[in-house]
Amino acid sequence: MKGEFMKREGENLTFTPIFMEAVAKALRDFPMMNISLQGDTIIKKKNINLGMAAALPSGNLIVPVIKNADQLNR
Repeated sequence: MKGEFMKREGENLTFTPIFMEAVAKALRDFPMMNISLQGDTIIKKKNINLGMAAALPSGNLIVPVIKNADQLNR
């Protein structure tokens, strides 16, 4: 499938988008996992925003943020 996908789309086929979608769906289904701590206070996040580190050709990393990721690809 990888070779066929590369010919058709011009991109490598990876599991990353599948994992990102699974995380977004899991956070939507289990909202108490989408929290952060500020001191002793638990903050429940309303939006599901995912960040993913990506390597640049220079060797540096960037982290693009996909805002409202649970609302994409519906």
